[in-house]
Parts: sequence; structure tokens; C-alpha cells
Amino acid sequence: MRFIKTGYAPGVLLFLIFLLIGIFTNKDHGVAWDEEAQRNIGTLNYNYVFHNDGSLKQSWDRYYGPGFELPLIFIEKNLQLRDSRDITLMRHLMSHIFFLLSAFCGYILFYRLFKDRLLASIGFLFLVLHPRIYAHSFFNTKDIPALSLFLIAFLLIDIAFQKKKTAWYILLGVCCGYLTAIRISGVLLFTGICLCIAIDAFFSWKEKRKIIPHIIHVLSFIIAFTGMLLISYPNLWTKPLENFVEAYQSFAHFRLNTSILFAGKDIYSVDLPYSYIPVWFTITTPPVYILTGVLGFFLIIFSFIRSPKIYLYNPVKRNFLLYILYFLVPILMLMLQHSVLYDDWRHLYFIYPAFILFALFAIKKLFETKAKWLIIMLCVIQISITGIFMIQFHPYQQVYFNSLVSHKNEYLRHNYEMDYWGSSYKQGLEYIALHDTTSGIKIAGTKALVMNNIAALPLLTRKRIMFEPNDDSADYFITNYRYHPNNFPYTEIYHQQVLNSTIMAVYRLK
Repeated sequence: MRFIKTGYAPGVLLFLIFLLIGIFTNKDHGVAWDEEAQRNIGTLNYNYVFHNDGSLKQSWDRYYGPGFELPLIFIEKNLQLRDSRDITLMRHLMSHIFFLLSAFCGYILFYRLFKDRLLASIGFLFLVLHPRIYAHSFFNTKDIPALSLFLIAFLLIDIAFQKKKTAWYILLGVCCGYLTAIRISGVLLFTGICLCIAIDAFFSWKEKRKIIPHIIHVLSFIIAFTGMLLISYPNLWTKPLENFVEAYQSFAHFRLNTSILFAGKDIYSVDLPYSYIPVWFTITTPPVYILTGVLGFFLIIFSFIRSPKIYLYNPVKRNFLLYILYFLVPILMLMLQHSVLYDDWRHLYFIYPAFILFALFAIKKLFETKAKWLIIMLCVIQISITGIFMIQFHPYQQVYFNSLVSHKNEYLRHNYEMDYWGSSYKQGLEYIALHDTTSGIKIAGTKALVMNNIAALPLLTRKRIMFEPNDDSADYFITNYRYHPNNFPYTEIYHQQVLNSTIMAVYRLK
């Protein structure tokens, strides 16, 4: 009842609606390229913790944060899941539920900041109805949990700095430590929060008030952060500082040199143009989200320039400075360090919650003008168009491109990476199994994608299909056109298209 009285009822309703949708559609999503590797990270850490297996220390994967993978392995072991399909469905569902829980936390944050249920509902929908992020919430167990925890941390920051209770700073430290055990970028949150506590201490000292509470808050936060980080990141149990620095450096200077199709050109991940992130972000986010987000970004900056002291002193207004920080700094750091990027902007998905908050800031300002109903109409239209796309092209929402880029026949396939993680292989395998009733069907294609998606099929179907590395010996060939956007010289028998571009095709070889 208290939730209803405080305006949280719409958030609860939205959460339950999308939870039901996720439960009923979970089985539709295929298995992405990195999923088995991610599960292996969890297994390595689990065996290190519970079986004293030193394989983790010999693996380069020790640098990857296992924060989200370890709980998934715990669930897998406790439920005694042994079938690969059951394990995949569990992982997808748990990942998606965690994302929806963070979206509900986002609703609470939006309502606390703007005191408007409609605005909070728009924020929830801007998050969940971002097609690429929605699809990734099922099969991406690193970038989406990081995004989710950034949003949860934003809520805890707002509560902690308003209530100024030690318990909330401890909870905030736990959240940030856990985030850092998933993505090393969590240290950015740590730095910003410590800076805000220092600002509060400075104002207290200047106004001759006690600064001891601030010292207690920062110590509580740091201890909780460090403790949770160590608990969630077994590789740090020996030489914690040295191993943490190594992990940070390994990702800041990641040396994967792979070919990327970007704006119709083949470029390499070690030599990206500065436009890579801005372009990907702009063409894969719904236009109204972009317009309001950019407007809000500049409105916040102009407001700060006019009244800097108020924005530093007031914890609610200061939140928006943090959002600017958490949006801009990661982008600038990647550009300045010439960090390796690939697979659209997924490595920076965690900046999207801050962008939503910019959008809501702008919409709130526009609600105070005569254009209120026009803005509501534009938001409703954009949300509706986005929702229709997601229904029409389910379960390939990860291949969304907005109207700022051409949707002409096969334009996207020849200019940008599309289903780069190959989850659409699942539908290709299902088509083959349905139309070819023989046993021992040999499938050629990218090994990881064929094997991963075979493992997610029902047992009887799995027994009939196998991977074949040699095209000459295979019965069928499946492609998601990564590294090879052109057609193949075989007989095409099935394909899937999104926005008039083919994202996956099945060819008969015999």
C-alpha cells in the first residue's frame, strides 16, 4: 500500500508486465558468441573457491570480473542443472530479471528526482524499450549487469546523500564493489562518490559544522566497497592491489585486433576513428530518446554554469553533475587511451542510464511550458514505434537501427555489423531440424555459434545435428555475415531479415 501511496504503483505494474513478457519469450533468444566463455569464467572462479583448483591463476580469463557469473554458477549447481538447454534458459532468464529489477529501481529514482509518475514511467520505458539493450539483457551477462548496477547505484547515491545514514553508505559501497567485480569501470563510481563526500565535508567545515559524520560515511563506503570487491573477485584474494592494477591495465589497453565493418569500410579495432562511439550510439538509439537526452545534457551544463554553488551543495542537483561525469568520462578515457572497441557500443552500455536521466531532465523542463502535450505525444509515438519494431522483429531486437541510417535493401548488411554475436543461428538450426528429418545432419559455419546454439536446442534435436568444420563435408552452411557481408556461392534455402537487410542465412551444400 505504501508503494501505491508514494507513486510507485506504475513502476510495479510496468515491471510485472515486462516480467511476464520475458518469461514467455525467454526461449526465443539464441545463444550469443561469448556466452560459453562467460560461463567458463564463472566455472573457473567457482572451482578456485570451492575445489582449490588453480586453473584460474593460469588463465587470462582471471582478469574478467566474475561478479555476475559466480551467482549464475551457484544457481546452476543448486538447481542441479545438467542439460545445456536448461542451463541456457536459466542464465537468460536470471539475467533478464536482474535487468528488469534495475529498471524498477530506475523508476523509483526517476520518481524521487522528478516527483512525477508519468515522467518516471517514460524513463522506465526509455530503458526497457531500447531494442538493443533489451535483447542483450537476455544473453549479455557482462555489459547489461554493469548497466543495471550503475542504475541501482544511482538510486542508492540519491538515498544515501539525502538521508546521510551510515547504513546507506555501506549498502552503496556493497553495490559499487559488486559492480567493479563485473566491470572494472565501477571504479569511476567509487571515485565520484568519494569526491561528493569530500564536497559535503568541505561545506560542513566551512559552515563550522561537524565533519566527523562525513569521515565515518567515507570510511564505511570504502570498507564496504573493498570488502564486496574482494568477496566477488577471487583473483584478488592473492596480491589484491597488484592483480587489480593488472586487470585494469589489461582492459584499458586490450589488444584484440579484429576487422570491423563501420560505415561501409573495413577498419581494425586498434585503429578506430573518434566517431566510432558517437555514430554507433546515435544510429542505434530511438531518435526522440536522443533529442531529449542531448537537450537535457546541455540544459544541465547551462544550469550548473549559472548556479555552480547550488549544484555542488544540493545533493539532488549534484546528482545530475554525477550523471554528466559518468556519461562523459568513460567516452573521453576510451578516446584518449585509444582503447580497443568492437561490437557497436556495448562496452559503454553502462552510460545509457545517465543519458536517460538527461532526457527526463529535458522533458521535465518542457512539461513546464505550453508544449507539454506535444512532448507527451512525441514520447508516446516514439515508444509505440519502438515497441512495434521490437514485436515485429522479435527476437532480433539487437539489430535495431533508427531512421538516421538508410534501411534500403541490404544497406545495413554492407555497411555495419549486424547480428555480430550470432544468436540468430538458433533459428537457422531450428529451420534445418524442422525441414530435414534425417539424423547426423552436418552443419558448417562459425564453430562457436553452431556449437553454442546446438546446445540450446531440445535434446532430441541436438542428437540429430553436429558441427562440421569442413564445408565440403557438411550438409548445410549457416552465416551471420560477420567478416563476410556478401552472399555465398551456395544455394540459399532460408534467411532472416531485419530492416531489409539479411542478418542470417542457411545454405544447402549438398
